[in-house]
Amino acid sequence: MLDLKRRRPDVRAYVASLEEWIIRTLAAFTSAVSAAKTASASG
Repeated sequence: MLDLKRRRPDVRAYVASLEEWIIRTLAAFTSAVSAAKTASASG
């Protein structure tokens, strides 16, 4: 399902990248949803 060999083999980096993508996508399509990252929590 997820081939980390094609990316960096680091699940935490993948999750952080996915979070950033979701936040930017939500920001681009709606102003009704507020999203942000918290340094002490991921996922």
